[in-house]
Amino acid sequence: MDIQHADTIAGCKVRLELLTHLQPIEGYDSAHILDLADIIERHGIWTEPLAISMRMFTAQLRFLIMDGHHRFQVAQMLGLVFVPVISFDYRQIEIRSLRPQYDQLLHGHNDPGQNLAETITSNGIALFPAKTVHHVLPSLPQCSYSLRSLR
Repeated sequence: MDIQHADTIAGCKVRLELLTHLQPIEGYDSAHILDLADIIERHGIWTEPLAISMRMFTAQLRFLIMDGHHRFQVAQMLGLVFVPVISFDYRQIEIRSLRPQYDQLLHGHNDPGQNLAETITSNGIALFPAKTVHHVLPSLPQCSYSLRSLR
């Protein structure tokens, strides 16, 4: 389970997290998941970490997925227990809506992560539509975990 290189973003390193501790906030494109799963399975290596919130939110105490909703779905499909992640503080990143009708739901709170968690649970929104919430993040480093080590 060694990371091939120790890239660090904002003092955060790639680490493993239980898949059950992650909470998606957006839907996904099923066709893209099948393509991505095929690529990952063919290579047998997981190379890109998911970006998640630094703090746990929601009643189930889960980390919110900021980037990597398709990879999360692939991990579930492949029966993975762990996925590589990098944590970010919601108060230190910018959030943009790619769908104007959701602008007001995504903003207007001192803690954007808490606002997203509350929006999902209190407004009857199971998940935002795919590609609704854009987190402005630095480039994520690559990693190299065998799928076997994540099961």
